[in-house]
Amino acid sequence: MKKVTLGLRRNLAHGTLIWIYSNDKKVYHSRKRFDTVAFTDQDYSYLGELEKMPPKNKTQSKALSQLLKGSDRIYGICLNEKFDQISPYNETGEVEVIFFPTLDKLKTYAETEFQELDHKEIQRRQDAKQLWLEKGRTYLQKEKQRNKEA
Repeated sequence: MKKVTLGLRRNLAHGTLIWIYSNDKKVYHSRKRFDTVAFTDQDYSYLGELEKMPPKNKTQSKALSQLLKGSDRIYGICLNEKFDQISPYNETGEVEVIFFPTLDKLKTYAETEFQELDHKEIQRRQDAKQLWLEKGRTYLQKEKQRNKEA
């Protein structure tokens, strides 16, 4: 497992699966989160060659090249918790990715890590929905009072 900051020209969502082929160093990403569909069914896009989006520093670059030497492709998962759906491009274009030598190792790491985040996200959505419902109720009560007065 190696944590690397890549200089992508795209801001990818948290949990996006990335893989790099070792023979041609081409980088791909999935359009869905790693746990929504099987790897063989992933809808993927080509990001570019690794040389055009180098890691942030030389130690990360060396670690990444060591991982690439060990297998035909390596798998990574984006750690971009501040992803914004409305404006998905940030100024720097830097995305933190954790790379693993096999897909199984990635899944074992991600299953525990992402369940906690999913629980927080579900709770946040429930709280937002509850607040929205409360605001709607107060609005309706005010409207009823205005209609009675008129």
